Amino acid sequence: MSEIIEEIAKLQAQNPALTVSIVGSGGKTTLMKQLAEKLAGPVLCTTSTKLGVEQALYFDQHIVWNETEKEAPSLFPENAKSTLISSGITGDSNHQRINNLSEEQFEVIHQLCLEKGLPLIIEADGAKCKSLKAPAAWEPVIPAFTDLVVVVVGLRDLMKPLSEEVVFRSELFSKITYLTMGAPIDIDAICRHLKAPLGGLKDIPQDAKTFVYFVISGCENRQLVDKTSISKALQAHFDKVFYSE
Repeated sequence: MSEIIEEIAKLQAQNPALTVSIVGSGGKTTLMKQLAEKLAGPVLCTTSTKLGVEQALYFDQHIVWNETEKEAPSLFPENAKSTLISSGITGDSNHQRINNLSEEQFEVIHQLCLEKGLPLIIEADGAKCKSLKAPAAWEPVIPAFTDLVVVVVGLRDLMKPLSEEVVFRSELFSKITYLTMGAPIDIDAICRHLKAPLGGLKDIPQDAKTFVYFVISGCENRQLVDKTSISKALQAHFDKVFYSE
């Protein structure tokens, strides 16, 4: 079990109904899948934005709760360790997406998890499969009741030129980090983004714990990932920093 999964499991041991919102880019759904597999008890997963339809296969079952239905469906059958719940699937056969729940549905789901003492994992951001992103005005969509926010950062494109090809909303990333378009995306720029109120810290609830999770897989410049320097740069802004090889 990875260090970040172990740490979140410890938090869940203290708070069985732990709500985790995962934001950022470069590995969010994979982390949600791992949490669904490793955390204790049945685990409920959902999104406040969108998911690719193929990502429903990560979970034991996918339950659709249509907004026209007033009551939530049965969510915790005995034979399912992980459940994905959404408001349905939209799009054509070439580009289908799993849709988010409404605010009202989120409140109901949260209350059910509290009553049953079960964890809720939310993918609360979209990145169009890019390793890095900057949030638009309406992003991320983090419910106020979130206990822990995990900001995921993919390092696959470390030192590649800043462009839309590698960074979702690259011009916003440029404004936040003061990194000019076409310049190499270095660790300093990524840390500036993470510490920025309109970057990695955007819309995090005041009382939520905060983790940063660097996904190093695919990075061709691993020697530039100085964990000591990164931790020092981020320690005033995040509770803990983790890495996945």
